Amino acid sequence: MVRAQGQRRFGVPSLRPRLRRRWLALAATVAAVAAAVVVFASPFFISSISMASTIQPGEVVLVDRMSMPLGLQHGEVIVFYPPTISSNVPFIKRIIGLPGDHISIVDGLVYVNGTKLDETYLAPNTLTTTNVDDFELTVPAGTVFVLGDDRTNSWDSRDYGPVPDSSIIGRAWLVVSPSFSLSVL
Repeated sequence: MVRAQGQRRFGVPSLRPRLRRRWLALAATVAAVAAAVVVFASPFFISSISMASTIQPGEVVLVDRMSMPLGLQHGEVIVFYPPTISSNVPFIKRIIGLPGDHISIVDGLVYVNGTKLDETYLAPNTLTTTNVDDFELTVPAGTVFVLGDDRTNSWDSRDYGPVPDSSIIGRAWLVVSPSFSLSVL
């Protein structure tokens, strides 16, 4: 008995061509997603504790490099090259102040334009210290003021000043832990 291609005995269609098409569609989808990640996002390995408890050493963040023209917002986590430091190692910090914002740090608390920040991302009872008693700064045009979430172990805008927009690589938006669990920033 001669069988038509793709059929089994007794005229029952074979599942192999259908499964093959599904696997090819899945592989094409995975390849398209991987290509989009490579084009629009960059992975960065985190080696410091300056953003703990939000991002831990050993984790990888995906950074969106394409949406920067849409503007930055308070609370976003960015990756950038620090000003005044000749280093090829990018930093990762949280945006606290945008151009024109008045930043003050008084008694360990951060204020933006006179309003105390509600920093739910910080560990409980975290105080923000500075080298001066009362820190005040108006963020210049074309820069952002950044702080690490682990304030006692972060080298940030309190030390090197506001970060120029031209030094910003992009927004961190996804954290991948060593156990491959994902969290969105």
